[in-house]
Amino acid sequence: MKKIFFLLLMLSTFSIRAQQSFSGFRVSPYGGIYSIINNPAEAVGGMHKKGVNLLSFDGIFSNNKVPLSLSGLSDSFEKFTKTGEGSVFSHNDLDADFNLDILGPSAFFNIGNKNAIAITSRVRAIADARGVDAKILESYFSDTNLMDLAAYPSIKIDNQHILVNAFSEVGVSWGSIVFSNEKHTIKVGVTLKAIQGIISSRAGFDGFSGAIKLEQKKDDVILNVSGTGDFSINNGGINIWGEDSDSKFRLQSSASTFVFDAGFAYEYRKEPCPDCEKTPYDFKFGLAFTDAGRLNYTTTENSKKYSINSSVTSVALNLDNLQRDLDRSNLVSQTSLKGKTFTSSLPVALRIYADARILRKFFVDFSGQFASSDKKDKIYNAAYANSFVLTPRYESRWIGFYLPIANTQQVGTTIGTGLRVGPLVVGSSSIISNLFSNNTKGINVFAGITYQWH
Repeated sequence: MKKIFFLLLMLSTFSIRAQQSFSGFRVSPYGGIYSIINNPAEAVGGMHKKGVNLLSFDGIFSNNKVPLSLSGLSDSFEKFTKTGEGSVFSHNDLDADFNLDILGPSAFFNIGNKNAIAITSRVRAIADARGVDAKILESYFSDTNLMDLAAYPSIKIDNQHILVNAFSEVGVSWGSIVFSNEKHTIKVGVTLKAIQGIISSRAGFDGFSGAIKLEQKKDDVILNVSGTGDFSINNGGINIWGEDSDSKFRLQSSASTFVFDAGFAYEYRKEPCPDCEKTPYDFKFGLAFTDAGRLNYTTTENSKKYSINSSVTSVALNLDNLQRDLDRSNLVSQTSLKGKTFTSSLPVALRIYADARILRKFFVDFSGQFASSDKKDKIYNAAYANSFVLTPRYESRWIGFYLPIANTQQVGTTIGTGLRVGPLVVGSSSIISNLFSNNTKGINVFAGITYQWH
């Protein structure tokens, strides 16, 4: 179990709540597929009439404790794994999130001058860790023989959890120009998506009251638990928990659904435009509502609730084999959660943006992403972070340069850059901050190959 738990911690602990992926490209009239996944109304009326995306990805990594400055990354990790009052391991409130967005083979094409169709394929993964006591995490990073466990007489585990959601999708989009004259254009669009759930899994401690101490025994770290509380594993989809999880790492999910995106865009041109297909707008405003839907999962055989009652005699749990020791202890009662159904909402979001052409090929856009799915009462829901991105940029048909400045819930402000040359797209919403700031706790990178034609 340790390597599975370690994988999830690595994914969650060095990551952030999901920002806007492909920052800087989504609002562009040259954005193609990137614009369509942001707002289906953008399928029509762009500067290219057809296009194909071969493969694109956007990965975001961060945490709320460790600076990720590229100039001092080794120093950051050294401090991260160092015990003592000033280290990250003196904290018990480690919060983190993870987002991976993979845009697979996709295409769009215009039908006449007022309609367009797009077909997209996509895989997304979103994970978060909340309230993790970093002293537990230390056992996965440090040599146990060098750990100073005496420096931490007790630790906190109540309300710690890890949540992982992943799903794939195939979407069909339609965009249409419903009104147009020489200065004004109104576009609408809708996307219908077939969603296949891959996983929705939550593991964590709840309602614990008592004391927990770490103890070193040879090469193992033992968690001595005195008190009462629950440790639960609720897993739907891929089975990732248990000692035999490696041999069962296959798609088991029957969770699937249909969801929709809907959007609107308005464009304004100062001068009359007899040939608007070749002239970018002077101002654009757009609004879209995306991922409106949810998945219903059935819990797998490894879904269990462990109720600990060790007020008199403590329970010794080896962190390398946590579930095994819970299964064997006489002071822990088990309740199987197999076969129960639960609901996981998709990351529903409201997207609003405005874009202005400042001078010929120079633009600046401002976009906001607002999470609409509820995570406080619905603990299995996937959710995006509230975020804002300001992007000055230079764009022509075959070349673009972007400077996204993002402000995201929990992470703060990051500055990045992006480049589009022919079919190649590369960039990062954080790279400038990673290079020149010592306090940036996030790192992002994206790249893609997408061909577009007029």
